[in-house]
Amino acid sequence: MPGKRKSSQRLTQKDAKQKRSSEFGKGDCDVINVMYGMTMPRDLIHFWKFCQTVNEKDPCGALDILNLQLVGPFHYLNTPEKKPYKRPFHYHMKWRYFYDCPEFLTAVTSSDPKKSLFHIGYFRDDPDTPENCVVATNSGNDARLNIVGDNLFAAVSGEIKKALREKKSNKVKFSTLQKTLEMFAEKESFSLEVKSATVKDRLKKVVAKSFHGAGIVVPIVNDVGYRPLHHHDGDLKRLLKKIADAKNDDERMLAFDPIQEVVNYIQFANDECDYGMGLEFGVDLFCYGSRYLNKMSKMLLYTAYKLLKRDLYATICEKHLDDRREENFERI
Repeated sequence: MPGKRKSSQRLTQKDAKQKRSSEFGKGDCDVINVMYGMTMPRDLIHFWKFCQTVNEKDPCGALDILNLQLVGPFHYLNTPEKKPYKRPFHYHMKWRYFYDCPEFLTAVTSSDPKKSLFHIGYFRDDPDTPENCVVATNSGNDARLNIVGDNLFAAVSGEIKKALREKKSNKVKFSTLQKTLEMFAEKESFSLEVKSATVKDRLKKVVAKSFHGAGIVVPIVNDVGYRPLHHHDGDLKRLLKKIADAKNDDERMLAFDPIQEVVNYIQFANDECDYGMGLEFGVDLFCYGSRYLNKMSKMLLYTAYKLLKRDLYATICEKHLDDRREENFERI
């Protein structure tokens, strides 16, 4: 009969639980990486653990008091997907809203009927690099994005502060949640600043703001990689409006002439490795949102992402523009 372990060798019940939680979290995050075809940001699993401390039975509902629900990768942390896993674009297509560009991965959605299109997620310029920021939709009714930090702790901290300013009830609960979040973020070394050092570093790399406002980033080597469009944003929007509002096909075809001229310039730019020009224009067409621009947007974006070796985004944009919805974003 094996002898008893000394007390110093025994794991306390709390230690054992923490050990299991740590092992489960790491392994499960590895699975999420495989499913989504990219390495998830470091804050993902830590934010999940934070939500487990807030609501152990339903971590995805830990932010109910803010009318926010955890979705996307958190859905699969809460309800593990069975093997064999589907291809990565399948998971990226779920919770993908009408104006979500391929760089956007939804992680938090609104459960408030008045703000049903509002959502928060990761924005990553290149799926193969770890750098990312966190963005929130302006309203969900357009493509405008607001950078709200470099991790979800910062984003949710901003939502709690907003609730404390705007809502008269539940202030004690909001304050308690904020303190818990701040302690967790400090322990794991996550900044709660909107313009953190990481965000500032990325902003320095932005070559064009684009219609969504978060900007685009492409590699620049010896001044090669990007050249600006020949139209300012205001002029371009007026040209696109003519296409969208054209009374008939003949009028619309004429309105496309200056846009086709830009596409010709982009082809020259691609030949000279200035791939950022096509990416910017493709994003702008996508963000404008007119169905008459979807075909051209898909062609430009697919080409730009392929040239930039961002193949996952090329597939996402193709699938999204083939099934662009103004409702039923979950695609379950």
